[in-house]
Amino acid sequence: MSQDSLKLYLVTSSKIWCCLFVSYCLVLYSLPWISVHIMLIGLITCVLSLLKLPSPVPAHVQQILGDLSHTRNKETGDIVAHRGACLDAPENSVEAVREAKTRGATWIEFDVSFTSDGVGVVFHDDTVDRITTASGPVSSFSAAQLSALNLATKFNKPEKFTNVRIATVEEFVAECIRLNMKVIIDLKTYTQPRETIALLTHLYSKHPTLKHKSIVTSFFPNLLYALRSSHPDAVAAISTRPGFVSCQSWEGTRDSLTPRFSGAKQLLARGVDLVFGPLLDSLIWWMVGLSAVLVHRAVITREYVDTWRQRGVTVMAWTVNCPTEKMFYRNVIKIPVLSDTMDK
Repeated sequence: MSQDSLKLYLVTSSKIWCCLFVSYCLVLYSLPWISVHIMLIGLITCVLSLLKLPSPVPAHVQQILGDLSHTRNKETGDIVAHRGACLDAPENSVEAVREAKTRGATWIEFDVSFTSDGVGVVFHDDTVDRITTASGPVSSFSAAQLSALNLATKFNKPEKFTNVRIATVEEFVAECIRLNMKVIIDLKTYTQPRETIALLTHLYSKHPTLKHKSIVTSFFPNLLYALRSSHPDAVAAISTRPGFVSCQSWEGTRDSLTPRFSGAKQLLARGVDLVFGPLLDSLIWWMVGLSAVLVHRAVITREYVDTWRQRGVTVMAWTVNCPTEKMFYRNVIKIPVLSDTMDK
């Protein structure tokens, strides 16, 4: 919406609520501050309604999600190969896509990061330390430098994978499309919204079928809002878990919490976590026009799933590797799961 349209909308809304405020005071001759509060609430509601992004057409969402959708006819949800099923092959690699395909996967989840020279690469962590022999932030390496690293070096099956390179997002997506795989694109690039949207716009343009074979997710609603503002027909999901802002990890217990910061910064982060949860449940999902929620498996209850289903939102559990848990979530709770292995 243009700035002129926004100004007109806000001015009109202000006039309407001012008239209501004056009428209220003239009728009751009292409680003016309550009237002010009512007027402010009305104005805020008008602004939020204006900024809200419309949800994608349900038929379009159903076409993309297919067996993952809560409206599916199957008895069970599908399994999404998390990071390309990173226990079966080096994570987030083209080789992982091929291996997952041979094991029956129809969906691949992968992560997007940027190099120092602005190239989108498929990588999960902020640093390369965990899965390569190098050290340092991903953003400090050029695309050429990253391509020289070997993802097979630390993988638990060196006899099967010997020389695995870090893929660019373009290479990875092209392979998924070639193998007729659907994808969940996880955006880690919260500090680079413009570059992120430019990358996705390029991919949508180069691969016209991608919008019909993908959903985009992120822990950062600002990225999802920016994406759907530019591409209203893009299907979006939010990834979430308790304590994401203040804690690096969480496995369902307080003992599993690992603080992300210290001192006043950690207290501030906890405050953000306390506010973000209720906002997501009550407002953010509606403002962004979300079609799915990807949530830590420890959060899942029947009531949680039912609440989102009533809103037309599909719930997916991550990361579910235990075979018994897979059976429970897929057959009893009836939701799809993201898993590091396609072993059933």
